[in-house]
Amino acid sequence: MSKCERILVLVTSLDRGGIETMVMNYYRKMDRKRWQFDFLVNRLEQGAYEEEILRLGGRIFRMGAMYPWRYLTYRREFLDFLKEHPEYRIIHSHLEERSFWPLMLAKKAGVEARICHAHNIYPFKATNAKAYFRQWFRFGLRREGVVSSRLACSRHAGEWLYGEGADFTVVPNAIDFARFKFSNRGRTEVSRELGIPVGAKVVGFVGRLSAQKNPEFALRVFAGLPNREEWRMVFVGKGERERNLRDLARKLGVAKLVIFSGEVPDVAKYYWAFDVLLMPSFYEGLGMVAVEAGAAGLPVLASDCVPAEANVVKNTRFLRLCDIKVWQDMMLPVVGEGRLGVRMTKGVEAYEIGTAVKKLEKLYENLTH
Repeated sequence: MSKCERILVLVTSLDRGGIETMVMNYYRKMDRKRWQFDFLVNRLEQGAYEEEILRLGGRIFRMGAMYPWRYLTYRREFLDFLKEHPEYRIIHSHLEERSFWPLMLAKKAGVEARICHAHNIYPFKATNAKAYFRQWFRFGLRREGVVSSRLACSRHAGEWLYGEGADFTVVPNAIDFARFKFSNRGRTEVSRELGIPVGAKVVGFVGRLSAQKNPEFALRVFAGLPNREEWRMVFVGKGERERNLRDLARKLGVAKLVIFSGEVPDVAKYYWAFDVLLMPSFYEGLGMVAVEAGAAGLPVLASDCVPAEANVVKNTRFLRLCDIKVWQDMMLPVVGEGRLGVRMTKGVEAYEIGTAVKKLEKLYENLTH
């Protein structure tokens, strides 16, 4: 029997963000007698997933933040860490373009398997020192020999990080479809928990309340619906835009119709309570929320900035962000269609965690032989 291989996973934190949730989906389903994740994070505060990781047998290490002015400190800390932990033959980095920094050092330390994983796109312009460093890191990742394996959640994200025509493997942001299967009983329970009146139609938004996710647009779409007293809107997630959203809801006269649930431990049941999901993001690497909503059979209205690959079960309409009325006009028809049945076709199966985890384990197997 093969020994258990411990893999060092690099993430910024262990909160319930999209990247962390994707990693945990794989971690829960892996053969942990063969593969075990340990996590190196750049935050001192405890993340939401840490207790579960420890229960699953993982270890958690902490290191200082990756600021440009800490380069020499980080370099020393990371090289010392690898010297103290020679057991890591595989490092799997989810730090986007910042992966260049630790993977370059890992090469120097003699770690043979250095995996970089692309999850997003960042259409930033180099207008300050931090942005210049991020651009430099991105192009640094494209140097020959820095990375031994390039992965991406989508073709879109991979081409942004590694360059058009680059060789990389798409590893889907897979989920457990059975967990998201619609439940009428679950819908009733969540609606009661949130204080949603019986018969009300519910508009949902799931994700970090940040500029990238464009939650203010979703709120304006909701506020302009006809007969809006018959509707409710639920924001699932937290972020720096929450105060602005609450102020805007009051200004638009819909504060009593909008619910902020904050972060939740099990987002699956919230999809059951929704009748339509809005996803007006300015950019996405894939759009994991659309995949999850698809598993619940929930119709989605997404911006055309969300990659088409997110439309796994063909439940998503892609709309331009220039006209709120187009979104409002589309709302009633998609709600009227109700939920879709989810058939496990070949395209859907690629996003089912049971299938996807075997693909990742095979990649690890190839790297250790």
